Amino acid sequence: MKNKLIQSTTNFFRKAILHLFKRTALNAPANKHYDQNGIDHDHGVINNYIHNSDRNFMSNILKLNRDLFRGDQIKTAVYLAAGNDSVEGLLNRYSNIKGINNLILIDYRISEYNCIIVNDTFRIFTIPSEVVRSSRILDRCNVKIDILIDINCGINLGNGYFSTNAVLVQSLFEPMCNKEGFIFIGSYLYQKSNGQYKPARDYLHCFQYETKKQITSNDLQGLGYEIDLPNLTTYPWSSKEIDITLFNNKVHYPELTIKKGDITLHFIKGNIFSMKNELDIMLLYYRNLFMYSQFNGSIINALDFRGVYRKRVSAEDISAWDSVEEYNFMQSEDLVQFSNTYHVNKVGFLPLKDFDYASYINNICSLQSEITDLYFYYFDPKDLNKIYQIDKIME
Repeated sequence: MKNKLIQSTTNFFRKAILHLFKRTALNAPANKHYDQNGIDHDHGVINNYIHNSDRNFMSNILKLNRDLFRGDQIKTAVYLAAGNDSVEGLLNRYSNIKGINNLILIDYRISEYNCIIVNDTFRIFTIPSEVVRSSRILDRCNVKIDILIDINCGINLGNGYFSTNAVLVQSLFEPMCNKEGFIFIGSYLYQKSNGQYKPARDYLHCFQYETKKQITSNDLQGLGYEIDLPNLTTYPWSSKEIDITLFNNKVHYPELTIKKGDITLHFIKGNIFSMKNELDIMLLYYRNLFMYSQFNGSIINALDFRGVYRKRVSAEDISAWDSVEEYNFMQSEDLVQFSNTYHVNKVGFLPLKDFDYASYINNICSLQSEITDLYFYYFDPKDLNKIYQIDKIME
């Protein structure tokens, strides 16, 4: 127990160092242009929503922890980007749902936390939070998800900067999904017709279960749930075709490990966020700076692989700008230097197409560093050779 406490304390201080660094905006027009592909947003309104949800972050955790139904037989549904509606509207749409005890509605446009008691066994919760940040709220409240609903993509509706259906976003919620089985309710057709965002070829593959199959509303009733699907959204274009996917028995695949010098390479078919507490840094990549800020604001060690990080310096201290610390993690030498300066031992990666991992890894392993383990995560088995170049690494 003492060793675990020491390790946990050490990890805390390592990650606290990351607050000293700020991602710089290289190629500023590309990185700062949130409204990709002509999406029109009112930035001021959205910033106010985000500020309000962040301000109430701890309060939302305390209240949800207090009000949730808990127990082995309790069923919980979580609805991402659920939209905003009045209490009367929510009762009209959702009060006839059967088989669910907690219905958690998440959207940054929701004005305030609310626990609506429908009856003795069913409660509806409204959580004012941006979706990425909400994953931390649910995690802190030990929520176990039996049904995950993700129908409304903010990009299409004009109030978001990235799709909640993105694999990276879905991966945040996967560790909380019921290990024995859970249900995903979404609309692949809706996502496919989205002009600003195309669903990835590995759509829903972040949910690693033994079986995955499409089911009907009748099948859903057979599992003990009654949900009027059109009532899940007030947007008719979102409800033209709603899919229900049933997953059974979560799978943990064996990892491939390779020893190169003093560093152990781990190639893992699975979710990088399952190790977010053990990894010193996670090198991910994002659609835009808004997406980055939400992830990094929720998970301090979730950095942008394609970004350059500069140590924060007071604006008054002009003389320091020439000698300020700066790291580009796509350069192996920079990662090694960072690890030596801040005692970084474990680093995780997601596959980045067309990046030369073989040379990157070989160079890191040839240099003196404090890195002990590199973790490479993927969902598509083809990525092991196609992107990570495992055949070259093993030469």
